[in-house]
Amino acid sequence: MQADWLKENKNLMEDYCCGTAYVISNLAIRAILKMIFSIQKQPVPYKIFEKQEDAVAWSTEQLKGKA
Repeated sequence: MQADWLKENKNLMEDYCCGTAYVISNLAIRAILKMIFSIQKQPVPYKIFEKQEDAVAWSTEQLKGKA
């Protein structure tokens, strides 16, 4: 379902999204998501974080790059 959604919304994401920060505290789930993204790439930059503070910092930098 994730792969289908990404394909259907590729242009929308490229036009309106500067990146996606995933906050996942569980190590196993982070590893699974990394594996999924190694197969099905996102059309925008993304990063997977353990802590929300790190995700917010990265997201802020992504937004600065689009200004």
